[in-house]
Amino acid sequence: MALLRFVEPTKGYDATVSITCSTSGFDFSTTLPPGTYAVRIFLGTFARQAKVNLLPVNYLAVSRLKVP
Repeated sequence: MALLRFVEPTKGYDATVSITCSTSGFDFSTTLPPGTYAVRIFLGTFARQAKVNLLPVNYLAVSRLKVP
């Protein structure tokens, strides 16, 4: 399982979305209020045991994702 974290620091918004390995194409959907978000990817709880092919560190995937 991978987790995506969306953080909008000026407004204090913070949302996390989980994506399971069985998700076709790693599609996901979430609702975010308008703002500019930093998006980080990190391993979920069972990712190491399931041998998910992600970096073993949290990393910044998108520094400024604008949501209108």
